[in-house]
Amino acid sequence: MELPLYSPDLQVATGIPENAHRFSALIEDSDGIVLSLAEYNGLMTTAFKNLWDWTSRIDMKIWKGKPILLMAASPGGRGGANALRVTKGLLPHFGGNVIADFSLPAFHQNFQNDTLINKELAIDLAEKIAAFQQAI
Repeated sequence: MELPLYSPDLQVATGIPENAHRFSALIEDSDGIVLSLAEYNGLMTTAFKNLWDWTSRIDMKIWKGKPILLMAASPGGRGGANALRVTKGLLPHFGGNVIADFSLPAFHQNFQNDTLINKELAIDLAEKIAAFQQAI
């Protein structure tokens, strides 16, 4: 969803963009949320943070208590661990109900031909998906 960069001055001047309202409505209408993060310089992407900022102006509890399966992947060995940790810590303050989280390191080695080929990671992911499904 395309959004201008958030600033309080812009919000006063133009109001909250329709795409932020659309995103908020999508969350409201969902039974659960699968949230997969990209990690840039150890944090969530600017685009995701911007969406979060605009949507929080509609309702600070933007995730509305919905069950969340939080995931991250990266080509490196840490699998987006920093973005995952930071986001997981913030979500409850904004109405997030993290049921499970999953990190996929070494993406190109562990995911091939549309399949998670690392058996240990595949089992871990399956267990977390099952917990998420039970929550919704």
